[in-house]
Amino acid sequence: LYYNEVNLWDGSKHRVTDIPKGSAPSDGLLFPRLVVDGDDRHALSLHWQGHIVFATSADSGAKWTPLKVIARNSLEKDQICPPLIASRRGLHVVHVAGGGVLTQIMSDDNGANWKLAKAQPNWDDRFGEAMLTNGYGVRDVIHICTVTKEGNWIFHASNDAGASWSDGVQIASCKPSLYSSMFHVRGNGKATVLCYTEPGDHKKHAHVAHFLATNDGGKTWSEMPVVDGVRGDTGRPIVHVNHRGRMLSMFVKGPVEGDDDDHDYVVLMRSFAAIDKARAMSGAQRVPVRKLA
Repeated sequence: LYYNEVNLWDGSKHRVTDIPKGSAPSDGLLFPRLVVDGDDRHALSLHWQGHIVFATSADSGAKWTPLKVIARNSLEKDQICPPLIASRRGLHVVHVAGGGVLTQIMSDDNGANWKLAKAQPNWDDRFGEAMLTNGYGVRDVIHICTVTKEGNWIFHASNDAGASWSDGVQIASCKPSLYSSMFHVRGNGKATVLCYTEPGDHKKHAHVAHFLATNDGGKTWSEMPVVDGVRGDTGRPIVHVNHRGRMLSMFVKGPVEGDDDDHDYVVLMRSFAAIDKARAMSGAQRVPVRKLA
């Protein structure tokens, strides 16, 4: 999926398929999501003005329905796309609607029609004003993290495919910035990792990547250290957690002040311990971005 046009690259078939624009705006789509559910493919993207657009395919991505607007985020300009989740009850999108209201919409007909879900994640005004959401679903479990304009991180969980939600809890806080809005949440239904970026304290660490982990469905959280020996600016982290609770993560590294090399790096980490042990991760492999192109 690309900015200004929407395409799907299918690596198994070595083909690019266009997704019809339809009536949705397509001159500034950001941070797309793709969900695979059997032969179905569901795509979600976000227009810079806050429109949430959706398309679906019933034949493994060969043909797509035209993009259509299904909801609107409360923010405009740069922001991440809200999570798109497939469960036994249908498709879910959890986003921040007008007025800063955390909202779940659902479709039970493969995306043809969308409506407000009967159960909504609760929101305590003491958390601050909700800004952006991210999350994932595995079977009946849905885990959602929301960042507020004040820099608070709020966690919600559902264990019945969105039919009910746990009370929201604050799990962390950070210095609000544009980079803190670029965050990632992944897990296996029990073990979940939130990774985000916040401004650092001095020039050598202009931005710092953080990883928070839970192994009990969100009851307790601990901060996992960034790999030992990584100095300088770090940010824009992403993470994958497998069914055994082991994680693979990646983030961008900037140069340390005074270094001759001014290239950013991608740092790969592999943890060989279950995340509930909160042990330091294995050594990093640093790969120049230019080698990944």
